[in-house]
Amino acid sequence: MSRPSDESRVPRRFSLEGRDPQKWQQVKNLKLRRDPICQIRVKCQGAAASQVSHITPVSGGGSPYDPDNLRSACRACQQWTIRTASLRVHP
Repeated sequence: MSRPSDESRVPRRFSLEGRDPQKWQQVKNLKLRRDPICQIRVKCQGAAASQVSHITPVSGGGSPYDPDNLRSACRACQQWTIRTASLRVHP
């Protein structure tokens, strides 16, 4: 059984349209090299980061590639962030 592509696993509210996947990969890799430990720490005590989360969502006006709008995250904390964001009501 094959894994779904990264794009198919992204919730519909996160559109990848107009984004540069190669640039995102470069920015993400740089962030993980600079900050290899989870910066969210709601589900861990400082686990190794494997993902990058936007502090201000791109859909809310946050910059997709600005390192100041990014934080390193472990998988558990990133999933928590996505779940709690989906519960928020946006005006």
